[in-house]
Amino acid sequence: MRRSWIFLLFAAGLWAASDKKIVINAIDQHNRWAFTDEALETYKAAGEGAKIVMARTAADLAREIVDADGEIGGFSKDVFAKAQKLKWVQTYSAGVEAYRWKEFLDSSVTLTNCRIVQGPNIADHAMALLLSMTRGLNTFYDEKAKEHFDREGRELFELQDMTAVVFGVGGIAT
Repeated sequence: MRRSWIFLLFAAGLWAASDKKIVINAIDQHNRWAFTDEALETYKAAGEGAKIVMARTAADLAREIVDADGEIGGFSKDVFAKAQKLKWVQTYSAGVEAYRWKEFLDSSVTLTNCRIVQGPNIADHAMALLLSMTRGLNTFYDEKAKEHFDREGRELFELQDMTAVVFGVGGIAT
């Protein structure tokens, strides 16, 4: 998942200018390793010349978004209403459904996502789950704890000569 941050740094570099301010939403602890002081210095180096700040609380985000040109991480309708200069939002996710509200859709704010960096990772995970289920690994984990392995009545599926259908044209499906 760390590859996604390389993209964010690249995007921040595109915005590098002394008159730009980028706010990083560091409230979500899912990516807490990326919100350290060391990470902030890396972001500042990538976005040379831009003012890059980390919002570690909801109050920080509400205060910093007011004069921000860009924001990384996303926000709610309430926070968006406070943004007076916002031109760009970079989500941490591949999906952008959370921004399908009228005020955002009617705005001129550019929305970018992590489709390219997260798609292969999630697609690989989906394949791993498929193989786990077709080989019966999901049931073997329970039996391992009991130290009892019984293959009686189990049919393991081979994928040879089978067809898979993938719905969607997003980063994961492609």
